[in-house]
Amino acid sequence: MYCTHSSHMYGEKPRTWSPGTHRENISGQSVRPTRKRTRGVTLVEVMVATVVFSILSLGITATYIQSLRYAKIISHRTQAINTAMSIVEQLREKGYTDLLSDYYLATTPPDFNVKIVDPTASSAVPSYYADLAIPINVRGSTTLDSSWTEVDVSVDSDPAAPKMPMKFWLSINRDNGTGTDLHEVFQIQLSYQWRSPGATSTSWKTGNMRITAPKKTVGPAS
Repeated sequence: MYCTHSSHMYGEKPRTWSPGTHRENISGQSVRPTRKRTRGVTLVEVMVATVVFSILSLGITATYIQSLRYAKIISHRTQAINTAMSIVEQLREKGYTDLLSDYYLATTPPDFNVKIVDPTASSAVPSYYADLAIPINVRGSTTLDSSWTEVDVSVDSDPAAPKMPMKFWLSINRDNGTGTDLHEVFQIQLSYQWRSPGATSTSWKTGNMRITAPKKTVGPAS
């Protein structure tokens, strides 16, 4: 039969333990208390984290710069399309009769005088428009002028800002129609080229605009 007892039953005080002191195990051996160590960040880890962050930052910066470049190209393309569209609309306003007498039948047809948007022309009449003279390059099947019409289009209200180079090639053709219903119309085609300001001279982009200026329905062919 076994029995247990504690030392304080015989007048002994219980032993106390405080941090930093030794204590005894059950066999009476002295045991030093263990302390939890706090592990810090090494210099190698800091350097690795810095390199990874730098690589990510460079990638994000490059993507942002590329996005800005594409946004500018899209903006310039939109302005080139709007400029060409404005020109052909002004040509159609001439009407079939004027196109026939003044430009198609004339021995030496005059240039088409049109206006294009110019943010720097604040004193022009009307404001913010510039004059542009475009000759007829091809009339019917005859080439009248083999040179493109070149102009620098303003893309910013600052006169010192780079401008967008553009070129135009104008063709008009009279179509008497075929079939039972004859529709006399003028077909006007404006080919244009443009490149972003500061781009190389070989980076031209092209486009075409085509509209018709009708006269009337003549009636069935005889």
